[in-house]
Amino acid sequence: MTSKMLSKTLLSKFIAILILFISAISEAQEFILIQAPGASPIDFIETAKNTKGVRTIVDLQIEKIQTNASQEEKLFTLGEQLGRPASELIQEIEILHRSAPLTQVSLSFLADLSEKVLTTSLKKPEASFFKDLSCQSQFLTEEVTNAPCKTLKVDLPTIRRQWPQAQALLIESQLLYLNEQNLSPEVLPERSYHWTLLANSAQSISFYGTYDQFLQQRLVMENFIEGTCEGFSTRIDDFQLNSKALIFFSKDCTKRVHRPIQKTQFANWMENNQKWVYPLSGLLVGGAIFAAQGKTLVIDKP
Repeated sequence: MTSKMLSKTLLSKFIAILILFISAISEAQEFILIQAPGASPIDFIETAKNTKGVRTIVDLQIEKIQTNASQEEKLFTLGEQLGRPASELIQEIEILHRSAPLTQVSLSFLADLSEKVLTTSLKKPEASFFKDLSCQSQFLTEEVTNAPCKTLKVDLPTIRRQWPQAQALLIESQLLYLNEQNLSPEVLPERSYHWTLLANSAQSISFYGTYDQFLQQRLVMENFIEGTCEGFSTRIDDFQLNSKALIFFSKDCTKRVHRPIQKTQFANWMENNQKWVYPLSGLLVGGAIFAAQGKTLVIDKP
């Protein structure tokens, strides 16, 4: 290997390390605020809003549910296969739907897909499925539908009484804050939905089924935290969440679940020399991009 090639290899490795390190620092700066039992909800929200680099556990969970690029990509691929038998399309859609809540993009796409399929020759059960899917998708994206859909209104006060800890309800990816005056959404009584209840103080509840089946559930929202500021235990299985969690007991007491990992010598060196390392890394990355102009970059999907 020539010295020129060796220099390029070392430069590439150095840039990669810097990018990974800067990315790790950026992620480490975000903390997730969790409400302890008995803590003031008002003080909790106020602290979350006024503290830089902090967001609530409910906000994090909402983002995860409303983001699913893989699901959307699979549905787009399905949309390119309208020549397939309707029974096969129905099977694929049902499998995707059961696996995870439908995002707003997925719901809009399914509404359009249903309208296109309904213009083709279908058996009665197939036509019924796509009519219901069109209604289901359009109601959850708040689009106007002219289809004759048999619906019922979701009784939000009943849900609030049954799960008083919950701050938010997601029907698929449609978000409803239970402590606000929302218009009651409409659902199809015979269709299954993903129902997700979220709380800043307790673990989420997820259920897939019809509206009546959901109301019949006696699922309990278990607290994330047991104890007080002086001593507490947690029910948090997610390692990444554990490392970022801040427990809010009061304005005077907010505690980490785990102590920060002791910095390595390299991390300390980076912190002490960040005034010149970050600008240099930017120049190096920019130089690498400039040097790569005119070349084709191929990334193989895993």
